[in-house]
Amino acid sequence: MPRLEPESNASANSAISAYSVVFVSCVARNDSYYTRYTKNVKHFFRVYAKNENEKLPIASMTKIMTASIILDDVKAGKLNLSDEITVSEKAAGMGGSQVFLDANSTHTIKNLLKAVVIASANDAAVALSEAASGSEEAFVKRMNDKAEKLGLSNTNFVNATGLPALNAYSSAKDVSYMLKNLLSHDEYFEFSKIWLEDYVHPDGRKTTMTNTLHKGFFNDEYE
Repeated sequence: MPRLEPESNASANSAISAYSVVFVSCVARNDSYYTRYTKNVKHFFRVYAKNENEKLPIASMTKIMTASIILDDVKAGKLNLSDEITVSEKAAGMGGSQVFLDANSTHTIKNLLKAVVIASANDAAVALSEAASGSEEAFVKRMNDKAEKLGLSNTNFVNATGLPALNAYSSAKDVSYMLKNLLSHDEYFEFSKIWLEDYVHPDGRKTTMTNTLHKGFFNDEYE
C-alpha cells in the first residue's frame, strides 16, 4: 500500500496536497492519467484533474479499500485491534509484497493491519479479509458494496490485495474517495508514520517492514 509523501517539485504553497501522491501510480502506468487533491481532509476539493475517470489497474492501492473496511469494522465494534486470528494456507501462500506469515500461526489484527499499511503485505491483507468476512471472496463483495455506497462508478475489485486479475480496475477520482474514507480513521495515521519496523512472528522470527517512500513526510510541517 503506497505511503503518502510530498511531490519532489512541490512549491511552498500548502494548497498542493501531499496526499495527492497516492495517484502517482496512475501516472506511472500512463502519463495521461493524473489527478490531484488537497491535503485538507475536511475540505477535500480537487485542484487538478486529467482523465480522472479512466479505468486502470490500481495494484496495491486496492489495499486502501481493504484497510478502510477493516477499520470500519473496528470502529463499529465488529473487530478489535487486539483480536488474534489464525492465518490460513491461502493467506500464507500469497506472493508479491508480504511479511512471510506462517500458515496456522496466530497474529493480532493490529499487527496484520500495520503490515498492510507499512509494507503492503498481501498475506496480511488476505488474512484480514478472511477474519472480517469468512473468506476473501465474501470480503471482495463487501469491497464492491462499499465502492457502490461511496459512488465509485469506475471501480471493480476482484481481490483484497491488488495482485493482477482480470476485470480489476479503478480510476484516479475513485481512489481519491477511497482515500478520503481511509483518512477518517486515526489508526491509519498511527501506522503510516512508521518508516521501518520489524514484524515479530509468534516463533520470534522477524521480518523487516520498510515503508519504501519518503521517511520524513509525517512531521509537524504537515500535521
